[in-house]
Amino acid sequence: GARDAVSYLAALGHRKIGFIGGQISRGVALGRLSGYREGLAAAGLPTDVRMVREGFLDEDSGRTECRVLLSLPGPPTAIFCANDRTAFGALAALDDLGLRAPDDVSIVGFDDVPMAGLVHPALTTVCQPAQDLGRIAATYLLERIAHPDTPHQRSVLPCQLVVRRSCGPPPAARRAIAGAHAALTSAD
Repeated sequence: GARDAVSYLAALGHRKIGFIGGQISRGVALGRLSGYREGLAAAGLPTDVRMVREGFLDEDSGRTECRVLLSLPGPPTAIFCANDRTAFGALAALDDLGLRAPDDVSIVGFDDVPMAGLVHPALTTVCQPAQDLGRIAATYLLERIAHPDTPHQRSVLPCQLVVRRSCGPPPAARRAIAGAHAALTSAD
């Protein structure tokens, strides 16, 4: 899911894509960081360690780390957040700075929580099958309780990118498109 989100941003034309995750030593953040890196590599983009920020997977971290990313020389034009709560904080940081998604910076989250479709702009995010995750986790737990020597099990479930309004081409591409449109309109 993370790889698909970053690939989507690269396909829109973004070349500087930031990442705001949780504590990198933990499973969810580590997996999403790996997917972020895979998405960059698939697009032929380098991983810039300055573009990778660690937080606590909450709104405050999203807001703080987004501000840090945007203060860099050559800031990102898109940010992939390891969950939707972090993305909500990133959207708030844009508002604090007088910026807007997707006009100035594109934002993508992960989880597709119900609020993702209700914020403004509606959040592009990765939807994962939460019910299936819960069912499989419960099955693994019950199996481990019944058979403590059972080897560690891992399942990877398919995710789907839900494209909403928080993403678009980077600002330079948007200006070029507007200029081309203006030239065509004035030629008519």
